Amino acid sequence: LAVSATLSSILAIDGLILDALLRFRARAMVLASGGAFAVALAVLLQRWGGVAGVLMGICGGKILSLLLQHKVMSSSTEIGSQIFARSFIRPMLAFLLIGSCGVLLQRDIVIHSWWSFFPAAVLAGIVTAGTFAVLGLDFAQRRTLFERARRAMGR
Repeated sequence: LAVSATLSSILAIDGLILDALLRFRARAMVLASGGAFAVALAVLLQRWGGVAGVLMGICGGKILSLLLQHKVMSSSTEIGSQIFARSFIRPMLAFLLIGSCGVLLQRDIVIHSWWSFFPAAVLAGIVTAGTFAVLGLDFAQRRTLFERARRAMGR
């Protein structure tokens, strides 16, 4: 749900930019395409992954909308597509990999008490953050992230 909310805020910002560019029809087509794709993907993934599959379908539709909105903005402005590819597509592919692994493992992980939930949640957070840092960020972004973390810890 947090990822869906983040994607929604990015979509809203991009939508405002498209409105400012007076590209109302293009924005409506992008949002309709993303919505139709989200519903279709959610229905397909629901059978495979339950509620997690529905959430992945919704996020997939929002990602498609973001990609299409950027294409419309790139054609209307001087924003380069390569900058977008480096800053957005790689992290989203890492997110899809992490989310897919979560959907695959959801039925195999059984938590019986709150005492076992806390270490499992911490471990899942560490694995997710590490996977995203390695696969989702390029070398320069990773170096900046680790430098900020060192400064925050006082080292």
